[in-house]
Amino acid sequence: MFRAPTLSEYAPNLVVIGLVMTGLLRTPRMGLLFGLGIGLIQDIDYGRFLGETAFAYAVIGYLAGYFRHLVLRESALLAILVTGLASELFAWVTYGEARLLEASGTTLHEVIRSSSKTALVSMFLCCCSTQPYPQGF
Repeated sequence: MFRAPTLSEYAPNLVVIGLVMTGLLRTPRMGLLFGLGIGLIQDIDYGRFLGETAFAYAVIGYLAGYFRHLVLRESALLAILVTGLASELFAWVTYGEARLLEASGTTLHEVIRSSSKTALVSMFLCCCSTQPYPQGF
């Protein structure tokens, strides 16, 4: 009747956290290149088709750097909020690409449930990681 959630349901996307930090602490171009490179490596090793995660990671890296230039200062709160938004964006972009190319068996309900859990855990992990290093933020 009642099923306890497994630990893998609450796994943060560490690549998204790294992309957000790269975009926030460097430039939008550096975030885009870093995301494109990591995404291509992931697509070659694990992807259904080439470019699925590379595009999503490149968009996330660029937007993280763009948010940093909008605010014009680095802060832990900005990093936490952008990490949550980037985790949600990654789930929705990859879901949209898979639906567009008819390569996905996941439902909309599964994407909503998993993306919100991943975003919350990623935001918590980002919050914990920015506390020991306040001089960087």
